[in-house]
Amino acid sequence: IDDRFALPDADKVVRITLTTHWSPEDRSLRNSSRVQNDLEIAQMLRAAIRGYSLPVYAALRWPLSLAVSTADTPFKWGSMTVMKRASHTLYQYVSEIAKIPDRVQRHKRNLLLTNKLIECIAKMSADNCTNFDLKPANILVDAESPWVQNHRVYVIDLDCRFFRCGVQTCAALFVNLLLLVVHFRAFWN
Repeated sequence: IDDRFALPDADKVVRITLTTHWSPEDRSLRNSSRVQNDLEIAQMLRAAIRGYSLPVYAALRWPLSLAVSTADTPFKWGSMTVMKRASHTLYQYVSEIAKIPDRVQRHKRNLLLTNKLIECIAKMSADNCTNFDLKPANILVDAESPWVQNHRVYVIDLDCRFFRCGVQTCAALFVNLLLLVVHFRAFWN
């Protein structure tokens, strides 16, 4: 978790997104910068409402350039989102579990984390969404509660290039779990 963007004495964080570079030769991408930002903000809000991403308190899209947009020089867009700050990255949380001396307690905590991950993925899949960028770096754990059962798992970085909605629930669940397992296998090897 990057504390440079955490608001002082708050449980909120500011996420800033800049769009990819636009090439004047590719006219099909003329408005893609704005559309990408709009879709990512909409997907973050939808995911927050459905409970599989962090709560969002504010979102704003703005042009990165003051130049007037023409056919050859469109605006590039950026966005800023204020959202709940999770207490752990998945890697930090797993590292804490690994430090538990009692093997049985460590096993119980790993099972609980696995259940929370599956619950989060099931919510996203029930929303008919597939995240092709589902990897440990894009999973956060909110472990502020002293009760482990109340810890929450969230998916972040819902970039419209990798996040698709409209897939049937069963297919979405299969693809999301498959991608998660493949990324976990690569991440922890």
